[in-house]
Amino acid sequence: MKKVPMLDADCVECSASIWNAWRQKGLNIRHQARRHDFPDTKRRMLEALVDLTYGLGLEEVMIPNLKYFCSVTGLEKPHVSDAIAWLHLNRVIRVRTDKGQPHYTIRDPEDWKVSQRELMLDAEERIEQIRAFNGLEPKGKPDFFESKARPGQKTTTVTECVKQEVKSEESLPDLD
Repeated sequence: MKKVPMLDADCVECSASIWNAWRQKGLNIRHQARRHDFPDTKRRMLEALVDLTYGLGLEEVMIPNLKYFCSVTGLEKPHVSDAIAWLHLNRVIRVRTDKGQPHYTIRDPEDWKVSQRELMLDAEERIEQIRAFNGLEPKGKPDFFESKARPGQKTTTVTECVKQEVKSEESLPDLD
C-alpha cells in the first residue's frame, strides 16, 4: 500500500507545494516554447524532456539510451540524436556526462538561442476577434481593429469582415 504524504500545517515544504512548484516550472517552459520558433521534432523532444524532468519532479534527468526518447517522442533514433544536438547547440538544454551516462537539464528560456515567433496580433486583439466570431460586441476601443489606410481609401475593421462572413454563411442553402 502506498503511503500518502501528510500535508504540513504551514504547507511551506509539504510535498503538495513542492510538486506544484515543479508543475509550474514545466508549464512555464511549455509556455515559453510556444513563443519560440522550434521545428516540430525539436519541440517534441523538448516537450518529452519537460515531462521527464519537471513532470517527475526533477531538475535533471539521466537517460542512458536514446531508445527511451524514441518511445516517448515517437521519433526515430537519428531524429532524436539530431534534436538533442540542436537543442544543445541552441542552449535550450544542457547535456552533461557523469560516469558515461548523459544527464539532461532544461536551461532558463532567457538563455535560449532560438528566435521568438513574431506575434501578428496581441492577446487583446485575439480576444476581440473571438468575441466577434461569437456575435458579441467588441469591448476594446472603438478603433481597435481599424487599419491604417491612406486618405480616400476605404477601411474595414476585422469585426466588419467577420460579420460579412457570418452573413454570407447564413445565406448559403441548407443541404439537409
